[in-house]
Amino acid sequence: MKRDENTVAEILERHVPLATDEQVEAAAERVRSVLQHAKHQPLSRASLDDLVAKRSIWRRPIPVFAAAAVILLAVVYGIYRERQTDEIAGRGMSDWIFGRPQSRPSFDVVSIRVNLSGRDGGGISPRGNFFNATNVTLRSLVNFAYWPPGGRLFSRSQIIGGPDWMDTDRFEVQARVEGDRQVPPEQMRLMVQSMLEDRFRLRAHLETRELPVYHLVLIKNGPRLSADQSPPNSRDSFITFGTEGAESTLPRGAGRITESPSSTTIVGTALTIPSLVNFLRGGVDRVIIDKTEFTGLFDVNLQFSKDEVAVAAAGESAPSIFAAIQELGLKLESARAPLNVVVIESVQKPSEN
Repeated sequence: MKRDENTVAEILERHVPLATDEQVEAAAERVRSVLQHAKHQPLSRASLDDLVAKRSIWRRPIPVFAAAAVILLAVVYGIYRERQTDEIAGRGMSDWIFGRPQSRPSFDVVSIRVNLSGRDGGGISPRGNFFNATNVTLRSLVNFAYWPPGGRLFSRSQIIGGPDWMDTDRFEVQARVEGDRQVPPEQMRLMVQSMLEDRFRLRAHLETRELPVYHLVLIKNGPRLSADQSPPNSRDSFITFGTEGAESTLPRGAGRITESPSSTTIVGTALTIPSLVNFLRGGVDRVIIDKTEFTGLFDVNLQFSKDEVAVAAAGESAPSIFAAIQELGLKLESARAPLNVVVIESVQKPSEN
């Protein structure tokens, strides 16, 4: 911040050679005041050049409030333009995306090792002051770290670029914060961001791109309503995963995803459309956007094939996800929509410790 403030007078003076030293310094002080009180990154040199070239605030006296308004508008515009091309790894783009402060916390201790088990399954489980990731890919770590508050995890199509090993190499990550305290989920994600930048040398930037999506729409009257429309207990709104034969009774609001070699089965009672969308995410390669405006609760018992090759090999005849979903009175329609994406510019394999 100090370095940028010190350039203010230099830029003003370059644009107004006829102004006195006192006039230049007075105008510079106004800009410094705005920068010091704005809780954002300072203007870039180019943005400040543009400001002083167009506004002769140093040549004649104008009301203080009018000057502040002109400068503040330029500051906001400069921040917007500069941050559109800023870097997640470097200096605050992720903070801008999610409305976070510029400085990010970090773990006190981090251990990263390659998992050579050859297994596919893995998971991330932050608890208290401890972060544990077992047999996970770098893509999964990036997805967790930049998960928007209150939003949905990025789909595969929203994390662009990166080397092939980003989806094949798997890691064991244990990290913690000193002291016995509960780290809030949002702060934990910020710490994972810092870890990715430090240990994986992650450099990336955010863009908005128009991508293929699916719109979930109603056909006929939509899903058949459950007999009981009373809201389920929020603590019971969870997803369980299992394999064939591993079944148990589910409370209202909960769902289970069961995998076989060739098909996926989704079962649940008193579900909402947003819950169903979350269940379906793993079955398609695009983001699903709810366009139903359906607010009721309904039961689901849905089976669909993973892909045609797997179905043919197993000799099964489960319908595709697009055909199966229509049994519920719903349909997936191809569309396009602007989505936030994380573009990976560079990343390195971490050294083990």
